[in-house]
Amino acid sequence: MAENGSIQYLDTGHRSRLDSSLLSRSMEASTQTQTNTPAENKGTIIGAVCILMNAVLGASILNLSYQYSLVGITTAFEMEFFVAGMGLMTHFVLADAVERVGGGSYQQLVGIVCGRKFQMLAQVLLVVYTFGLCVATKITIGDQLQRICDFIDNSTDGVVDHHFYCDRHFLIPISSLLFILPRIWVRNMSGFGYVSAFSAMSVFYVVIAIVLDYFYIGATMDNVWYPKESDPITILSVLPVFALGFQCHMTSVPLYAELKNRSMPRYAIVLLMALGFTLSFYLTAGSFGLMTFGYDINADIILNYPSNSITITVGRAAITVAVCMSYPIMLFIGREALEDFIIMSAGSYGRVIYPGSEKRRVSELLIWFVLALCLALICKSIADVLSIVGSIAALFMFFFPGLVFWNRATEFRNVYFQGIAVFFMVFGWFIFLWNIIYNIAGMISK
Repeated sequence: MAENGSIQYLDTGHRSRLDSSLLSRSMEASTQTQTNTPAENKGTIIGAVCILMNAVLGASILNLSYQYSLVGITTAFEMEFFVAGMGLMTHFVLADAVERVGGGSYQQLVGIVCGRKFQMLAQVLLVVYTFGLCVATKITIGDQLQRICDFIDNSTDGVVDHHFYCDRHFLIPISSLLFILPRIWVRNMSGFGYVSAFSAMSVFYVVIAIVLDYFYIGATMDNVWYPKESDPITILSVLPVFALGFQCHMTSVPLYAELKNRSMPRYAIVLLMALGFTLSFYLTAGSFGLMTFGYDINADIILNYPSNSITITVGRAAITVAVCMSYPIMLFIGREALEDFIIMSAGSYGRVIYPGSEKRRVSELLIWFVLALCLALICKSIADVLSIVGSIAALFMFFFPGLVFWNRATEFRNVYFQGIAVFFMVFGWFIFLWNIIYNIAGMISK
């Protein structure tokens, strides 16, 4: 709760102008909380399910079969269910906190419950994380379109340099302007429902294509159900990857705040459907891909298929669509965190910046879009970006929800709940630090 008991409730995406003295007190109390009036709570269950799925599904599904090959299908299934269950619990923690104290965004909820310092930490991490994902999204789009262009030109050498329109430096800006820029102006999370449904269907096509090709190509003779060697280090290296596959918690907070007739039972339906479909997609694509190609599978499963395959080329187009649809969600969350950080930082120096400025909103969106585009053109591989920002996801999925739950458990002096909260926080920091160490070690060994 805010230190001076002053919480200012604001409409998501439509923050009203405040009296300057009240705004200063709100900033000093480390909260600029958003809630929704009943008129703004327009989010539907189906729309919320699609938005959550869109936040986690994308190009990462192409890498799952390779991750399964490192630990075997049996261990991979166990890890997927474990991470999904943990993620479901922390989603409920955040939703319960929104119901109790309000909060229209992830960082603002953290600020209300945990205080100003943790709110600013969450804001900085959210900006870095979402900006990195936006860069990675544009890189992925360029890579997939480049291979589609290769198919159109009937090239089989994997090198697309014979036409200027097949170069990633042309494809990334053009695709960003045509498919991403028109969708970044949405003012609230529920506005992404329709495009998210289309994105989920695109990923579903890829899953079906992997399954059908398994029956067409035939099963591998390798024993893919268990790893070749029992290696705890390998298992720990795969765990963060599986955790990232269910990380949509920063989307969950504004989504619950905007849900029509919101209640915990209604949101439980949303979470069970979204995570259930996502889990089924992951298990199906990962296992059937590995059973098709065995332990020699490429990190990008599509590279194992013939380059002249029409089915797989359409799959590339489907992944491109899914990734394009996820970009506006990441930008929405990142810009909200950036906006709150600017207002709070100005308040620390005695300056008042009113929220809701349309001019500032447009400027932030355009600057974000252009900077992400420039970095996407400079970075040659998506791994260059994900190795930096990927480890942050564990903090949003486990550490901050654990911190919120700790405050709840301390309020009721429940030792059992406090133990669960500590486990979430330690587990989040473990995945965060392990991922950083593992990536640094990988860079040094190259």
